[in-house]
Amino acid sequence: MTEAPTAQHTASSDPGAAGGSQRRWSAQIAAGALFVQALVYAAAVALRLLGVQWEVTVDIFSLPEEAFLAAITAVILAPVIVAMLIAALLILVRPPLGWTVAQFIQTVLLLVGVQLYFTSGDPAMLLPVMWRDFLMLGSILIVIYLNSPEGRLLLARRSSHATAHEAAPSSRTAHG
Repeated sequence: MTEAPTAQHTASSDPGAAGGSQRRWSAQIAAGALFVQALVYAAAVALRLLGVQWEVTVDIFSLPEEAFLAAITAVILAPVIVAMLIAALLILVRPPLGWTVAQFIQTVLLLVGVQLYFTSGDPAMLLPVMWRDFLMLGSILIVIYLNSPEGRLLLARRSSHATAHEAAPSSRTAHG
């Protein structure tokens, strides 16, 4: 009674499995980076909310400026945080689609960051200058990784090595 080889066993003996493993690690790194970026954005919102003295009883129509800015920051950045988490999940489930969504999100974040960078020192800014620059740096690093050879592996449907390995046996049977 011989056992049929399992998919895991055949994948480990397949020479193209190294490319699949590298692609899996690339997806995990990209998803992890997006998850960390979402956590950093959540921390920025939390710090902004914690900076408000909520103990002061005020009427809802006369919120202090810091409470108003904290609420606006939470309302604006909450969808961004959710979008980053969705992109991280998509990268793990459907890497090409996740790569595209992650690139789009990072591009929008960088465009908004550059716009905020060139605005005057308006006190109604959502985040302090240091946070804005730090968040822009995170987006730049993720874009660099997604466009690196390792990040571009997420766009490939199959590794080229596995495709060449699959094509080789069929060419031998046709000639031999």
